[in-house]
Amino acid sequence: MEISHLVRIVAGFGMVLLGSVHAGMAEKIEANCTGMVDFDIYTIDTEKPVQEIALIGKSTVAIDDEFIVLTGDFGEYKFDLNRGTLYRDGSDTGIYCTYSRKAG
Repeated sequence: MEISHLVRIVAGFGMVLLGSVHAGMAEKIEANCTGMVDFDIYTIDTEKPVQEIALIGKSTVAIDDEFIVLTGDFGEYKFDLNRGTLYRDGSDTGIYCTYSRKAG
C-alpha cells in the first residue's frame, strides 16, 4: 500500500468522525430583533419541533433555508432569514432581525 493511499484513508476516516460529531450537535438560532422602541432576543432550538420561546409562548417550530415559522395560540411569527423581516400573522411588523447560530 502506498503512503499517499494510506494518507487518504486516514484523512477520510477523520472526516467521517468530524462529520458525525458535527451532525450530532444541537444548534440554536438566536434572533436579535429591533424596532423603533423594541429590542427582543429570541432563542430557537433547531432540534425541538415544539418548545417554549421566551416572549412568545409555546410554539410549533418549522425551519427551512428561508424562514423560521413559529405557530401557537398567539398566531404566527415568521422570521425571514434572508431579509431579516419579522412577520406577525402575515403582516410586516417593522421589526428587523439579525441571526446567529450557536452550538446547543
